[in-house]
Amino acid sequence: MVKPKHRLAHHVDEQRIADAIRSAEAGTTAKIVVTLAHHAGREILAAAMRAFMRLEMHRADKRNNVLFYVAPLRREFAIVGDAGAHDALGQGFWDELALSMSAHIKTESLTDGLCYGIDRVGRELSTRFPRG
Repeated sequence: MVKPKHRLAHHVDEQRIADAIRSAEAGTTAKIVVTLAHHAGREILAAAMRAFMRLEMHRADKRNNVLFYVAPLRREFAIVGDAGAHDALGQGFWDELALSMSAHIKTESLTDGLCYGIDRVGRELSTRFPRG
């Protein structure tokens, strides 16, 4: 889910991202969250891990939640999948997803890259952690 009216929201289309999350979560028990950060520090992955813990995303029974952590001013992002999601999809999936998202962000927009990533994660998680 995306918090509405974030101070950095003008960098993304919040409605498209919220729709992508809703669609992705419809098929899986996983929770997908997008966080926009003004100051991510030097290491965006470390900041993403701190946010993941602060949001208590690691508390899901199946450990299958995913956080997209974005520093729009720097056009950087990190993807954090909890242990269950990470193990189920494998490091190769996460590496390829980050490369594909980067390509979308460079050639299209931040919103397009995020929606692409959310959709891919949702489709993959729905096969391993299906809803119902």
